[in-house]
Amino acid sequence: MSLKAMTLDEVSVYLKLLIYGPQGIGKTFWTAENCPKPAVWMDFERSSDTILSNRDRFKTEDFKIIQVTPDKDPKEVEDFCKNIHKTEFKTIIFDTMTTSQVFQLDHWMNNGSKNKGHSPTQPDYRESTTVFQRMFLRLQHAPINVVLIAHEREMWIGEGPSRRISSVIPSVTPALHDAVTQLVSGVFRLSKKNGKYQMLTETKGLYIAKNRYGIADVEVIDPTWNTFLKGMTNA
Repeated sequence: MSLKAMTLDEVSVYLKLLIYGPQGIGKTFWTAENCPKPAVWMDFERSSDTILSNRDRFKTEDFKIIQVTPDKDPKEVEDFCKNIHKTEFKTIIFDTMTTSQVFQLDHWMNNGSKNKGHSPTQPDYRESTTVFQRMFLRLQHAPINVVLIAHEREMWIGEGPSRRISSVIPSVTPALHDAVTQLVSGVFRLSKKNGKYQMLTETKGLYIAKNRYGIADVEVIDPTWNTFLKGMTNA
């Protein structure tokens, strides 16, 4: 297939997001409410319970849930995703990246590592994420929206009385960090203020964020999917 030069109006826009925040803040519910549908949900920690408990808000055909349990080979997830863009799905969600990393490492330690029965080494952490690194590279260019959901992690510096939090970041292992960074064009922290969702779009204080979507406001109250599209389309 030959290369094709396109105008800006001809380029299709698909969002690739990482959304992180405190546990229980509503990351799953916000994503379920706002992502383009139908969507397929890679469920690593029974997060689909949130959707089931709010099923009056959604249509049955809105979601297909794939419950990825610890006994599953990460290669199965990769194989499913290879042609995901050729299906009816408009969005694929990984919930959560934090738990998926635990599953990947556990599978590697039991099925590929020479250190089986022992603590994982640095090479083990790296090798365990190989499948997801390949998959994310493919999804980066695939015509489908991608949402990665992650917990947050506090980073600390100093010792004793001077010990303090230096930053709050998405809970993604260093081994997978580069692949995630290449995949997503936005890292946003979701929280709540006065009962309303609040999304941080740029690094502020302790909290890390990245924004390639032309969002002018550092903090957006009640964000929607269109919040990300405004800077990239004529919406």
